[in-house]
Amino acid sequence: MLEFIINKAHSENYVNWISIHEDGIMRDSGHGENINRLILHNNSSRPPKIGERFDLSCVRSLTCFGLASKSLMYFKDYTLLRSLDLEGCSNLHDEHLETLCKSSMLRYLSIRGNAGVSRIPRKMIKLKHLETLDTRGTSVGTLPMEIIQLPELTNLFGLFQITYSSSSMKAFLSEKICRLQTLAGFFVDESPYFVKVLPRMPKLNKVKISCREAAAPSNEVITDLLISLKECFEKDLSPRNLPLRSLSIDFGSSGNLDFLDKLEVPFPCSLQSLKLRGKLTRLPKFIESANLQELCLSGSNLGWDVLSRLQCLQNLLYLKLTEQEPAAFKLGAEGFVWRSGGFVNLKRLCLVVAELPKIVIQHKAMPGLESLQLFCFRLGAISGIDHLLRLEEVVVASSFRGVAAEDLKRQVEAHPVRPKFVEKPHPSPPASRRELTRSIRIQRTDHERD
Repeated sequence: MLEFIINKAHSENYVNWISIHEDGIMRDSGHGENINRLILHNNSSRPPKIGERFDLSCVRSLTCFGLASKSLMYFKDYTLLRSLDLEGCSNLHDEHLETLCKSSMLRYLSIRGNAGVSRIPRKMIKLKHLETLDTRGTSVGTLPMEIIQLPELTNLFGLFQITYSSSSMKAFLSEKICRLQTLAGFFVDESPYFVKVLPRMPKLNKVKISCREAAAPSNEVITDLLISLKECFEKDLSPRNLPLRSLSIDFGSSGNLDFLDKLEVPFPCSLQSLKLRGKLTRLPKFIESANLQELCLSGSNLGWDVLSRLQCLQNLLYLKLTEQEPAAFKLGAEGFVWRSGGFVNLKRLCLVVAELPKIVIQHKAMPGLESLQLFCFRLGAISGIDHLLRLEEVVVASSFRGVAAEDLKRQVEAHPVRPKFVEKPHPSPPASRRELTRSIRIQRTDHERD
């Protein structure tokens, strides 16, 4: 499919592709007078001189992968550059980012997947038109407050400690408007004062708040966080304001999230997506009053009791529960019963646990379910799969074997709508999972073409 897309793009002159081989020889896909969209794949350790052979003055979109070098990262030739994607360059470092700060028209910048990048140049505050900055998968741990103050910045991806001076914070508070819509995310334990400015971002509709495993935030920080979240939910809706629709809080596998039971939200609540990672002794009250469409709970240790309470969420479309503790989902011989009338609109259900007990699905339970994902090492008997009349797929861990696995497969094969039975690797913990980035997929295809 990728080969077809590349050839189609070439034939319609949509994108130009330049490959630099190990010996320094360049191969290009052919181009017209002006190159607007360019993909560079560099396999040469020699400094390539792209600007001497090609006119780069009209390039608006540039995607680079392979070996990075100072000559390849010399962005002064790209006078009209608006979009720069450096995702997955194999040896990108801090010094390679210095020249891009002169690309005054840049709107999109991705350095995702480059572990060699450890800081954002302070000169980046010159990029007054930057709208999206993606640093996920890098070693960038701190972010100056001045970057958040960029006048057009809308989406910020990464995980940072927000650093600020009294003057930068005063300047931010004096601004009339902040355009940031996505902030994913920042460390609340290392940026305690920053939580107070969240309500000063009127267009913020997605935020991720994290806390390091070994550092628990103080009671004062927790109180400030609850007040700020309450104000974000209560802000007036107008053309200048957007409701907070997505909230992610990650306090690690041992962090305590019981303080969320004190969170006060208006009814109805605008929140649609909620992701929580940390210990809970009870389900926070606001969850049952929110208009949630997506809910992910990881390491809560609530077990099957949480499913019984969540079945009343009328608008829930996706539910994912992840538990590392084997005892979290244990039940007696009676197992767990999915009752009729529960999860009326649920389309996708994902359970990532060590062991699942006996499961009984009653008639008219989860009537809209399309995808059932069961990632476990041991599974009790399952009955009632045929009651899921809209089921399109059943996904299990590829390591899942035994009598229960064979019985589940037979039920799926005998299902009246013939859903797919798919085996996938058991999900790894987030810290050890290696993503197959888009640049790696392209490199594989380009290698096959050679």
